[in-house]
Amino acid sequence: MRKVLLIIGLILMISLVSADVSETNYIKYGILEDDSSVTMTSTAITNSNIIGYVCTSASCGSVSSLFMPATNIAGDNIVVNYPTSLLGAGYGFYVYKNGYFPYEFFADWSGTGTAPNADNYLIQKRNCNIPVSNLVVSYSSGNIIVTADVTSPVSPSGPLDYVPSAVESYYAVNADVNLTISGTSGYSEVKTVNLAPSNTTNVRFSRAFAPGNYNISVRTSTSDGKCLNTGIRTLNQSNFIVNDVTAPSITVSSPTNSSYSSNPISVSFSATDDVAVDTLWFFNGTRNLSYATPINLNLANGSYTFIFYANDSSGNTNSLTRTFSVDVPVVDTTAPGSVSGIYVIGRTNTTITWGWTNPSDSDFNGTLIYINGVYDRTLNSLTNQTTFNGLIPGTNYTITINTIDLSGNVNGTNISNTVSTLANGASADTTAPLVTIISPLNMSYNYSNVLFNVSLNELGLAVFSLDNGITNVSMGSTDNVHFTYLSNLGNGNYLLRVYAQDLSGNVNNSVRRAFSVNLSSSGGNVTNDTTAPVVSISSPVNMNYTLNVTSMVYSASDNVALNGCWYSLNNGIVNNSVVCNTPIIGLLANQGTNTWRIYARDGSGNIGSASVSFFVNTSSGNNNHIDSGDDDNEDGNDDYGVTRLNSTEISNYRNLPPKWYEDSSSGVITLGDEEINISGSWGWIILMLLFEIIIVLLIILFVFRRKR
Repeated sequence: MRKVLLIIGLILMISLVSADVSETNYIKYGILEDDSSVTMTSTAITNSNIIGYVCTSASCGSVSSLFMPATNIAGDNIVVNYPTSLLGAGYGFYVYKNGYFPYEFFADWSGTGTAPNADNYLIQKRNCNIPVSNLVVSYSSGNIIVTADVTSPVSPSGPLDYVPSAVESYYAVNADVNLTISGTSGYSEVKTVNLAPSNTTNVRFSRAFAPGNYNISVRTSTSDGKCLNTGIRTLNQSNFIVNDVTAPSITVSSPTNSSYSSNPISVSFSATDDVAVDTLWFFNGTRNLSYATPINLNLANGSYTFIFYANDSSGNTNSLTRTFSVDVPVVDTTAPGSVSGIYVIGRTNTTITWGWTNPSDSDFNGTLIYINGVYDRTLNSLTNQTTFNGLIPGTNYTITINTIDLSGNVNGTNISNTVSTLANGASADTTAPLVTIISPLNMSYNYSNVLFNVSLNELGLAVFSLDNGITNVSMGSTDNVHFTYLSNLGNGNYLLRVYAQDLSGNVNNSVRRAFSVNLSSSGGNVTNDTTAPVVSISSPVNMNYTLNVTSMVYSASDNVALNGCWYSLNNGIVNNSVVCNTPIIGLLANQGTNTWRIYARDGSGNIGSASVSFFVNTSSGNNNHIDSGDDDNEDGNDDYGVTRLNSTEISNYRNLPPKWYEDSSSGVITLGDEEINISGSWGWIILMLLFEIIIVLLIILFVFRRKR
């Protein structure tokens, strides 16, 4: 648009080159007073500028074109040449120079001749007071925010309404706005704003402050060269209170959101606050723990979520979460299980071969083998037997086995077995062990935990199978003669097959027992009698005897019912059935130490037993017979079962009911006659009968004499 006006103005100037009216304008210095009057001086101002426009009205509210008349600027005067014909409503002129407010004048000269000289005043304002208003103080996000309105100290008062952009900046004033904050903490800041004539500008300050009590002051001034002096305008706000609403900021150094492969785990965090941090604590997944300085925690393997907390003195609380995992390789310090079921596979006069069952530990790595307490060899986890060669004939040897795992942990429990090599010239044992199935019986059980109870006639090993040898299960034993296993069976018919092996490797696999389980016969309430019979021996007792011991007196009882009794004079190697709770006669103790054992079984297969150990030495007295109970012999003891029998007792024992026998080959229970062997002298028996007759006669005579 300006280019268009310029072109039009040039055309006008060319067409009016013969203009005759000229005007000389002298540029002088003036001072704008506070009352808006101008103090005019004779001080000339040189090197000023002028610009003109064709106005559409006398006030020059708008212009139609840029007016560039022929001018001559020389020193402090400017000569303006006007065209003969008036353009528009007249001409608006602006004289301007840096450091002064512009001078405006309107002219409407036309025709020819010389116009009167004119004085034009470029002015400076004596006092520039920058008005400030609408002070607003607020607090947000930790910042004090201050705003105020600042207004230009001048407004155009010349005859022209139009202010061209070319001279607009010469009317503007640079104002300095100074912010001062005092109180809990202090701060000051100055902003310079360019104020257009009559214009109001909003000035904004923002500064981070901690909560507290503050005084706010906003002051305006100017250092603009168009102002001779600057006035100070101030707005204040006192006791501006900032409340603490900002929570502390938390920094967690450790743990991080990662995985840890070792302990301990460091816990380290800190917090900052705009006022002051009050308390630190953290939640370890289970409970809250107070915190002051870094700590180390030994954590089990697993995933963890720790929450770290901090609060300030105003109660503002913040938290930060860390999720991590611990996967520390576990150091194995647990020894493997022991071997079990150690047994002799075979032996000669110079060799012994032992076998055993290795433990089921997943990290089991082998066995440490000792012979007679001296380390001999280490075997791997796949080996469960070993042979010792070059042994001395007829000599006892003890194997001891410890186990070791992959981590080197050794099970210090000694699992031992002692056996002797064969003597020179002794023939090898080729006889299989005799197997007796004590339980189960050939019957139906109404509970699932049927007890399997087997005895051998010599030291050995026993396993059983319910599927004809496809699956074999070892049986437990404390003496390698008696073996038990508590089953857990469902309904059905079963055939128990027992496999036994003695120390020489001879095997008996011919013993079987058929039975069944019918849980429905229990009426839906499947119960199992697991209480063994109670057995005690009253005679003989644990003492030294100088006479032969030939009988045993015992008692047996059960919470349900007894099913059978038997005894052994050699720790179960040979067993003999008897009628329960009937004295056992016809026995013969060995010279020296004896151990006699009595067993009782109930209908559920539970077995109770009792044993007695005693010593016999008959070299110092009559060894044909000894006292029965209730005598007054010199040892002061009632030797029940170490019996001298009378004729009545003999008759009673010969009338005892037949006893039960069990065929170890077929497992079938049969009946047999009890044979009574009575040791002693018939002369002694007759003498005892005569002694009793005499006693009876003496009693009768005593009674008869008292009556007389």
